[in-house]
Amino acid sequence: MVSKRLVAGASALAFVSWGALVGGSLMMSQADATEWPVWDRVAQCESSGNWSINTGNGYYGGVQFSLSTWAAFGGREYAYYPHHATQAQQVAIARRTLHGQGPGAWPVCSVKAGLTRESGGADRYAQPEDGSTAPAPAPSNELAVNGDLDRPTIIAMQKWVGTNTDGIWGPATTRALQTKVGASVTGVRDRQTTVRVQTVVGSNPDGIWGPATTRALQTYLLNGGGGTAPAPAPAPEPAPAPGGDLAVNGVLDRPTVVAMQAWVGTNPDGIWGPATTRAVQAKVGVSVDGVRGPETTRGVQRVVGSTVDGIWGPATTRALQTYLNNLG
Repeated sequence: MVSKRLVAGASALAFVSWGALVGGSLMMSQADATEWPVWDRVAQCESSGNWSINTGNGYYGGVQFSLSTWAAFGGREYAYYPHHATQAQQVAIARRTLHGQGPGAWPVCSVKAGLTRESGGADRYAQPEDGSTAPAPAPSNELAVNGDLDRPTIIAMQKWVGTNTDGIWGPATTRALQTKVGASVTGVRDRQTTVRVQTVVGSNPDGIWGPATTRALQTYLLNGGGGTAPAPAPAPEPAPAPGGDLAVNGVLDRPTVVAMQAWVGTNPDGIWGPATTRAVQAKVGVSVDGVRGPETTRGVQRVVGSTVDGIWGPATTRALQTYLNNLG
């Protein structure tokens, strides 16, 4: 493919001549969506190719713009937040950024993806190649149930947990949230933190923070969880002993985790972390590595009489709950 730089330089007269034929306006060819495929590789590295991603880490969209970079290179022509812009609009701002900052703006992923000024189409004045120019609606400052971990949601959560309301989810916010929901206070937004938040806000406690968890959090905050003063931390639920009246509800809630911990002989704190995983692995006879993967799940499924498919879902949890109730 002939590079745009060559077309713009060596063939400039040809373009001007063609422009004269159509009334003096320069006619530029419309590049298709694969004109700069390197950006798909950068996005795959930065965000697993999700151009609408917002995890609350202060970086947004397919190539993970900060708000300051997005604004500095004209992104707000299209949307306030990068992930609200189209893929073509994000690529246009990425090309402007590449012109201004070079591949080092993506220090790791530029190397992995083979991004250079030439391969990425560095251009101070890059425009969306699908012709889209209409800006996205300005973001509302009101909390909405939209599954988007946006600034209003983070601010409302920060009010709820009693930390600085700057709209940026950093380690301080994570520590305050962990304290609020009764998770281990590490400052790292890990799986046990997500599970505890999900349990409090009424989402499926699968340890994966996605749109469903965000919507549950938003609903919870709108229903009073996010008032001006922090709400009291949820009261610990009673820890049932194996052989007791554990609810068979398919939810991996705190009573279930505590009962399981009592069964495998580890600290019954209701948090499924690496120590609990190692104890479970030893109990069911699989490799003890502290990682709850398919092998561990299959080991538990074999013991509790669930379908052995390596996928931990409600059916496995119900089988575990039934098994624990029948102990003793």
